[in-house]
Parts: sequence; structure tokens; C-alpha cells
Amino acid sequence: MSKGYFRFDSNVNSVGGCVASRLPDLKNSVTSHDLCSCLKGTSKIGQEAVPNLTEFASSLKADANNVQQFLYTRRKSSLNLISRKKSTNNNRKPTMPLKLYSVSDSPPTLAVRMALKYLDIDHELVDIDFANGEHLKEDYIEKNPQGEVPLLDDDGFVLSESVAIIQYLAEKYKKDDTFYPEDAQERAVVNHRLAFNLSTLYKTVVEYMLLPTFYAYPRTELNLKKLNHSLKTLEEILNRQDKAYVAGDSVTIADLPIVMSLVCLEAMSFDLSEYPRIASWYLNFKDSCGELWEIANKGLEELTGFAQSPPDLSHLEHPIHPTDRSVLEDE
Repeated sequence: MSKGYFRFDSNVNSVGGCVASRLPDLKNSVTSHDLCSCLKGTSKIGQEAVPNLTEFASSLKADANNVQQFLYTRRKSSLNLISRKKSTNNNRKPTMPLKLYSVSDSPPTLAVRMALKYLDIDHELVDIDFANGEHLKEDYIEKNPQGEVPLLDDDGFVLSESVAIIQYLAEKYKKDDTFYPEDAQERAVVNHRLAFNLSTLYKTVVEYMLLPTFYAYPRTELNLKKLNHSLKTLEEILNRQDKAYVAGDSVTIADLPIVMSLVCLEAMSFDLSEYPRIASWYLNFKDSCGELWEIANKGLEELTGFAQSPPDLSHLEHPIHPTDRSVLEDE
């Protein structure tokens, strides 16, 4: 950059970075008329303050060029950033099939499988023998210290927890702007529904339906009361929102785990007549998302069988869940 009288400071975010402090000995009392006279060579002030008008004019031109070059560079960088973002979004297919460690009737696993289907992602299902405790064996614990399914392996990147997996898939392998919206408020609604399901709805479904089906837990009136409370809350959320799906007008990742919560209830013939909005949304999902529902329905068939005839897992030494149902019979 030249030694121009006007300096463009790249650390300043506007053309206000141009300063006139480089005019030597020019007092604050100098007017714009004085400056114009100075440039024409007709002012005494100009003769004394700027003895070389040619150099001064050249400096102004050089500084203007610097401003132009700075703005051009900023614009070029922005265009490159947009181009890289578009390129990333277009490159949405994994380089190799993902691995999903799963159990065929696991509600969280089925939610992830629906996400994979929606996003059209090639993947390999690795079945875990739940009945024989494969999820508790050392080999699997090395992959997932939680000892649970599902577990995703994306070319060496390993991730557990179904909600985290679904969010990751929808973010990395984005298909459209609706499944996991980028708008902050729309995404917040989706994330709220996911959190509500984990903390409230699915939690009470597990306590009332899944744990008594697979382990030695009683099915209690207290747990039924908690379940009904969570269903009343979801009913109110859907009524206030008044949309076709749980987080808006389009299906999102939030619908998938909540659908699986309802699948668990359908498997035990739970009566939803007190919750017409939930029943309507659930039926709408079945009708409008046929390919996704096909995955969920297979889980429904298996869970229905287990609800009618609970499996005997007394041979398992589970770290937290009791498996010997004879204790319940004695009570």
C-alpha cells in the first residue's frame, strides 16, 4: 500500500476506516472549501500544508484502489464460502455403507432406521442377539459402554443414543429443508419434541409397557397415571400447534421416536380414545409416510407378540434390571 494521506485500515469494518489524519499540519478549523481550494492549488493553506498536490492526488487514487481491492477480496471470500457450503450439501452420500447395530423390535433402533430410509442412506444392519445378552458382552461394550442399541458406525465414527444418531444423520446427509429445519425457531420446536419424548413420553411408556414386558417389573397404577399425564401433555401440544405432524406441517425427525412410543402402546392395545388428536396424528403418519411406517409396523408385530407372551430372560445377568419373574409371582 502507498504512503497515502488517507489510510484504509483493514481492521475497521466500514469505509470509516479512511482517516484524514495524514494531512500534515491541517487544523480542525479548515473547511471543505479550504480543502477544495487546496486541491486546486489556489489556497495558501494548501500551499503550506500540501506542497506536492500531484503526490497528494496520487495517494488518494492509491487509497481508493486499496478500498476497492479489499471489498473485492471480501466478496470473493464470501462467494467461496457459499460455494463450499453448496458443495458440502450436494455431497450427501456416505462413501461406504453405514453400520447400524440393532435389535429388530427396539423402538429407538426402529426410529433410526426410519431416518435412514427417509434420507435414502445405504446401511448395513448388524443384528445384536438381545435374548442371549450380546449387548452386555465385552466385545459390544468396547464399542458402546452403555451396552444398548442402536449404535451407528459411520466409517469409523461411532455414535450411540438414537436421538443423537438421528440428528447427526439429518445434519450430515441432509436431504431437504424440512426434515431437520435450519431455521432456529423451527429447529427448536423439533428439538423440543425430541426432548419431550425422551424425558416424558417414552420414559413413561418404558415404565408402563416395556419394562414389565421384558423384565421382572410389575405394571402399576402409578406408572399408568404417569403415562396418561404425558399423553395429556402431548394431546395439548398437538391441539395448540394445530399442524399435521408433531413439529409442523411436514414430517420431521421428531415424528419418528414419538411414533415408536405410540407403537409400544398399540402393541399392548392401549386405548387412545381419550386422546383424539394423538390418534389422528398417528393415523396420518401411517397413511402419509408409508415407507417409514412399513419399518415401524414390523416392530409393532414383534412387540405385540412379546406383549401377549413376555419372553423369559431369567438367564441374563443384567447390570440394572431384574430378570427373574418368579419374584413377582411370589408377591
